[in-house]
Order: sequence, then C-alpha cells, then structure tokens
Amino acid sequence: MNKRITFIDKLLKQYDIALFELSQCYEKNKESIDNAKKIFECKDDYEINLVLTVPELICPDIAEELQNQVLRNMCIRSEGENTEEELYKLRLWLITAMYFNPTFFVYLFNWCYFLEYDVTNANKYVRPYAKPEKVTEGMAASSDKEAIKEIRKKEVIENYGEFWITGHEENGVQITTFHFKFYNPKDNLTISINYRRKEDEDCSTISLNSADLKEGKTILKKDIENLNYEKGFVVDLYISKN
Repeated sequence: MNKRITFIDKLLKQYDIALFELSQCYEKNKESIDNAKKIFECKDDYEINLVLTVPELICPDIAEELQNQVLRNMCIRSEGENTEEELYKLRLWLITAMYFNPTFFVYLFNWCYFLEYDVTNANKYVRPYAKPEKVTEGMAASSDKEAIKEIRKKEVIENYGEFWITGHEENGVQITTFHFKFYNPKDNLTISINYRRKEDEDCSTISLNSADLKEGKTILKKDIENLNYEKGFVVDLYISKN
C-alpha cells in the first residue's frame, strides 16, 4: 500500500467515512474533482470552506494557525464554525479528491508547506482603531481643512523600520497615507497593510515592497481615498521577508 493510500485510509477511519462513499462522491462531483485545484480560486463560500478544511486534514497539529493565515491572505474574516454535517461533506469531498486525483493530493501538501512558511516568516503588528491625534506642526497647508493630520504617530518597529499614518483633504476628498521607512532596503521586505472602515466587515490590503524603492531612498507610501480617518479605522500590519 503506497503512502497516499495509507494516508487516506487513516483519514477515512478518523472521520468514519466508508470507502464506497468516495465512489459515490466522485460520481456526483467528477468534473469539479478532476479540476480540484480550482477550489484555491476561492470564488465562493463553498470553495473558501473547502480551502479552510485542508489544513485540518493535512496538518492537524497547526491547522488553526494555517487557517488564520489563509484568512489573512484573503483579507476576510471567519464566518463562524461549520456544522458537523457541513464539515462531514467538506472532508468527504476533499478526501475523495485526494483519492481520485493523485496530483491534487501532492498539491495539498505543497500548498500547506508554503502556507506554513508564510506563518513562520510573517510578523504581525496589530493596530487598534486609528484616529487623528493632531495637526502635525510645520506641515500646515493653505487652510486648516487641508492641513496634514498625524493619524498615527511614527512607530519604530525593531530591526525593520518605521510606520506612520497621515491624512489630509485634497479638493474635498479625504486622503489617508500609509508610510513606511525601511531601515535596510536590501532586506527585501514586504509590508502588508490590512485596513477597514469601522462599519465594514471585510478589509482591503495594500503592500509596500522594499524592492520598489528608488536608489538612495528608504521611504514608500500609499494614498487611500475616502477612508474617513475622522471616524477611525482598523489597521493590521504584517511584515514578511521575500
């Protein structure tokens, strides 16, 4: 018995799934199982739930960490736990795909390996609700309304750089600017900034990559329109090495 079949047999026993159920599932889902890797496009909630179930089967000891990383990568929140019946169907589909699609079986292990790498090499810096604290001295524009506001004070992130947020109005449009100063541009760092308005469920993501720095420069910034810094917003900062 090869390693793939041995691994699948162990899952069948663990989740009380009969071998004949795999055949039935494959007959009902042949097209999707033959193209199983498409679930990683995460086009709908079902595909997202399938992807989130993969770590449970492949890396149960660190499944929660990997699932959280998936959610961070997609910049979405967990919709809550699935019912036992829903979990059973998700596991059945995945195990069936692992059985009838050997290439998908190998792909799952590789995917989990790289996801674990993301978890190991990403440092998360959680930011609370960001609100303007004051108008930065010496940066006033033509009017108080257009003055550059310090939304988040410059923060030193040890070994990596400095992060701060400013805001101003331009032609009636609120513009929030995220800044990052890289201490060592040659470190090849990616700064991933997840942000969302307080009333929003989902967040958006921007990235600042040190590889984009012009020679002799150490600061990158990104402008976001209509984030409404006066009401406040949530920011998560992730730093990873390329």
